[in-house]
Amino acid sequence: MSASIVIFVVVFMLCLLHTFTTFFVRLILAWLEKENSEHYTKLQNLKELQRELSKINAKNEFAKYARTQRKMNKLTEDLADFNRSRSATSMKYRWCFTGMLYCIQALIYIYLIWTYYKTPIIKLDPDWLYPLATFIAIPTGIHGAVGITCWLLICNKVSKLFIESVR
Repeated sequence: MSASIVIFVVVFMLCLLHTFTTFFVRLILAWLEKENSEHYTKLQNLKELQRELSKINAKNEFAKYARTQRKMNKLTEDLADFNRSRSATSMKYRWCFTGMLYCIQALIYIYLIWTYYKTPIIKLDPDWLYPLATFIAIPTGIHGAVGITCWLLICNKVSKLFIESVR
């Protein structure tokens, strides 16, 4: 009976992990993509140039205004290029981490199903599960038992419904 409880809890935790995979990937990416000092200094320079530009009268000091405007345009282009390259890199990492987590989870699911396919997770009165008792018992074959495949499906659906209701 204790193995059933362990399987019960492990499957439920794996389903929650599966549901929160995108959240974990975002955390990992935020940790990996901390702002570098060059990007930060360019942002500070752009803010300083904007302040300076707001103090300059465009009609009286046109040359200085145009020079400052060109510097701002160059910094804006540099920042846009940096953001595009960082976005592409971020997308690659996101796909890699998400795919890796889903593959690990799938392998764990396959292992659990293969190892515990005859172990009932929960034994209930067959009358409680009347129309679906046979389906829910797959692959254990014990009437009134909940098999691991059915428990995986139930946990995945409940965790997804929970997340949708929280949002």
